[in-house]
Amino acid sequence: MSEELKTDQPKTKKTKESSGIEDFNFLANQFFGRNWKFIFYGLMITLLFGVWSINKISNKIHELEKTVEDNNGKVVLLTTDGRVVRITKEPLKAEYFKQYAVSIFVNNFIVDRSRITNNFSTKQFKSANDVLANSKNLNLVYNEFINKENAQSVGYFGSYLNWLLNAIGQDTLPEYISITDYSVNKYEHNGKNFKITIDIKVAAQSFMLAQNKYIQQSGSVLIEGEGEFDFAQATDTNPFGMKINGFTIRMVTKDNRR
Repeated sequence: MSEELKTDQPKTKKTKESSGIEDFNFLANQFFGRNWKFIFYGLMITLLFGVWSINKISNKIHELEKTVEDNNGKVVLLTTDGRVVRITKEPLKAEYFKQYAVSIFVNNFIVDRSRITNNFSTKQFKSANDVLANSKNLNLVYNEFINKENAQSVGYFGSYLNWLLNAIGQDTLPEYISITDYSVNKYEHNGKNFKITIDIKVAAQSFMLAQNKYIQQSGSVLIEGEGEFDFAQATDTNPFGMKINGFTIRMVTKDNRR
């Protein structure tokens, strides 16, 4: 009798476990059957919220990309009158270097007697340094653009100052010179190096002592120069880092109308 009881006990336990699983399945089916609408709508709301969140994050990322692109594509500059402006960046083209070189040579190398003598207030010049001290433009050329590590460049500039000194002493430098036009006869750009030849048309007013009056003259100034662009030497005044390694200049004189 005791052996039969031992044999029947495991069957009773297994039956109770199966009954428990069936009860759980029954309750679960009832729950899902009665609440399927709530579950469905809950899942839909969760799905919609997820889509909305992803879309919002995507929009923010897109806005951030636009902001980064805009900031990288522009540079903030302070103008001479104190205004802050944003300028779109553009790749530097060879034409920009050419225009910059032309501007420096045309606007700064040609001087007349009135400018060197501070509107004729300076009467005597003892040395080339006096010429340099009295010319704002030539000072700019020497301090910013002459390659002082190149003896040839310094030598050419010194020769030009001495020529101006002699022209003042011999009264051959026109009192007033104004630029009327110019043309670039040659421009070569190889790497960071350049060569340039500029023909500058000028009109001059020269006071002739023998006639005791001003006469109108016209002529041309020929400038040949060579140098390099080195951004490592760029400054606020010289943003392209242009350095002149050599130049020659054929100036107009009172007795020379070339």
